[in-house]
Amino acid sequence: MLPKRFFILFFVFFLFVGLHKPALATAILGNNPKNLVEISDNCRLLGEKIDSELPKWADSEPKVHKTYLDALSKIQDLLQKLEKNGYDTFPLSISTKNLADIITKRQEDGQRLTSLLKSAKGTCHASEEEYKKLLKEIRDAWELVKADRMEIKNIWQNQIRPEIRALKKK
Repeated sequence: MLPKRFFILFFVFFLFVGLHKPALATAILGNNPKNLVEISDNCRLLGEKIDSELPKWADSEPKVHKTYLDALSKIQDLLQKLEKNGYDTFPLSISTKNLADIITKRQEDGQRLTSLLKSAKGTCHASEEEYKKLLKEIRDAWELVKADRMEIKNIWQNQIRPEIRALKKK
């Protein structure tokens, strides 16, 4: 009889624990018990990705900014030469000022993205809401950097180039 009672107690115990274990996990983790595991895995993967990509970004960002500033400097030198020769450079000077403003904005947005990426490495133990908020901020900052880059390209191709061509024809 002892083995039969032991089996019944054993069965009842595991039945009780088995039925209440998901309820306990749901109470702690919300509706999805996989949340904690998924967040920690995602956070770990994000940290590894940031560790591999941040040095590349940090190396390329000053080079890209220097390239933009060099191009702007060449345009400003050309602008001064054309003004000395008596050309009407008002449209080109306005476009050059717009380009300078966008280049400055892109540098600020790039620095903000870099700081967000650096701060994202230590958020694994933060709450899920803070983690999601930080990821959204990183995505938004990246979108701003991309939009700035496209704006620089747009100003260069659609304003500065045609204005320089028009001045060459005169």
